[in-house]
Formats: sequence, C-alpha cells, structure tokens
Amino acid sequence: MDLEPIVLLEDLEYSSIKLWLKNIFKKSSDSELIEYDPNKISNYLNESRFAIINFAERTTTITNNSFDKVQEEIYESLSRINPTQEMPIYTEIPKKEIISTLQGFQKSIEPLNPEDKVTFMTESGKVASLRTSFNFSPENLENVLTSEVIENNDILILKIKKPDYLGSSQWEFMGERAFLAKISDMEWIQRFHSREFPLGPGDSIKAEVKTTVKYDWDNNVIASKHEVMKVIKVIYTEKSQNLSILDISPFEE
Repeated sequence: MDLEPIVLLEDLEYSSIKLWLKNIFKKSSDSELIEYDPNKISNYLNESRFAIINFAERTTTITNNSFDKVQEEIYESLSRINPTQEMPIYTEIPKKEIISTLQGFQKSIEPLNPEDKVTFMTESGKVASLRTSFNFSPENLENVLTSEVIENNDILILKIKKPDYLGSSQWEFMGERAFLAKISDMEWIQRFHSREFPLGPGDSIKAEVKTTVKYDWDNNVIASKHEVMKVIKVIYTEKSQNLSILDISPFEE
C-alpha cells in the first residue's frame, strides 16, 4: 500500500496572531475580569489560520489591496464566533500581523523539499494547502506595509563599531542601539581602503547622513535606513591623541 505523507500544521506556532490576541487581553484586564469561551477562542484561531493559509495558497503577487479580503474573512470569523460579548476586539487585524504570520509560514517550510505537501485542516473540515514554493521577499512584504516614507539629511557624528575593511558593504555604528549604514562617499572609501589614514572601532566620523524611515498604516515605524552621503572629517579617540583630526573636506559646521 502506497502512503502519501501530509504535514498537518496543527502544531505550528503562529505567534503574531496569538500575540495580537494576548495584547487585547492585557488591555481588558485593567478594567474588569472578562469571561470568555476558550473553545470559541480556539475556533477563531483555527479559522484565522485557515484564512491566511488559503490566502497564501491562492496568492502569487502581494499588494496592499490583496490583504483586504483576508482581513475581512478574519473579521467575519470573529464577529460570527463571538468568543465573548464583553471583549472589545471587533477590529480588523492589522496587515503587519498577517505579514508576520506569512513570514512564520515561510520559515517553517524552509526545510521541506519541493515535492512535499503541506496541508492545514480545521476542526470543521476546511482544508487549505500551502505551496512549498511559497516565498515572498522581505522587501516586497515591507513595501506592502509602508504607508509613508520620510527622508531627512543631517550632519551627525557617528562612532564606529565595525568598519568595512574589505568592500562596499555596510558599516556598523554605535548609538543607543547599534545600527548599520552604507557609506556612499566613494572618494573617501577609496582613500580609506588604500590605507591613506588609520581608522578603527571607537573612532568617529562627522558626516552628512541621509535617514529614511518607513511608516505603516497605523503610523508605526516599520523600517529605518541610514546612508552616509559624505564624510566631512575623522575624529579619533583619546587613545589616538598623537593623530590629529583629519580634515578631508572644506565643508565645516
């Protein structure tokens, strides 16, 4: 007898959906103890999983509008199942939560082979399959989330955590949190790579920096990117007192 193995997604963790529900519970607990039906909550989660997997099964190109239908399906399930009349959760699930779940799907099926089959079945008998070739680039998903892009140019002093000694990849800088930035000042990069001057972790650069920030439809920051457009000067640490500040541009603040 031939057997066709089918992977059932019952045990997969869809953290973004659960996190969204958990946040709602936390907000409600400040006011009063709310009774809810755990079976209805479970039913709602299964219906939501099915809607998102079914969306991934039939979707080849993602746009912002393509999420509208799956949002409506999840909202309809919530209104119909009604886990509790007291819980104020009758709002559409944010698109960023759906995208986070899709990214979780991608990660979970990475070990599978192209010929493998992945199927999700709800308790009510609904069946949806997830293509093992299912793959949406992070850039595409990020663009779907983006409602507005704001760019700023500032003169900043950036402390170096990790220079790029080899090529034109991103440098790592220190701050409240470490961040990466590409240096697009090619003349300065060529001088640095030709070892015209020493530079290492702890040293700083004064530079013209372009910052690009992307906001989602709820006005939350979803991505930020820094690009050094022009290096004005190198500022050495106290340990490099024997080295003077190196002016490499007539531009001064």
